[in-house]
Amino acid sequence: MTEYPPQSSAPGPQPVSPEDEKTMGILMHVLAIFFGFLSPLIFWLIFKDRSYVLDQQGRTALNWNISVIIYYVVSLILAFILVGFLLMLALVICHLVFSIMAAVKASERTIWKYPLSIPFLKLA
Repeated sequence: MTEYPPQSSAPGPQPVSPEDEKTMGILMHVLAIFFGFLSPLIFWLIFKDRSYVLDQQGRTALNWNISVIIYYVVSLILAFILVGFLLMLALVICHLVFSIMAAVKASERTIWKYPLSIPFLKLA
């Protein structure tokens, strides 16, 4: 008689429906405009095992938002020679435009790689 390991009654992570992928993807990118890297981090940690699309979108959003923080620190240092103020203005505009573009691509359930982002988390 063969003994099998006990079956776990807890189900595994439930996959995310395509409609929810669109909604969560849009929210991930739009909320990053207001809350920085925290919103993509939270969405990515919650949905990375449940949806390939949200995993990849979360990685790209995190890469971009961490890159923006680094760019802001550099522009703050450069502000002492007055060049940093222009760089900060350009960063605000780029962050807004790129996040909106990523949200539009997320509504199509496609992964959009932000330009100028440093690839901290590799895409599959």
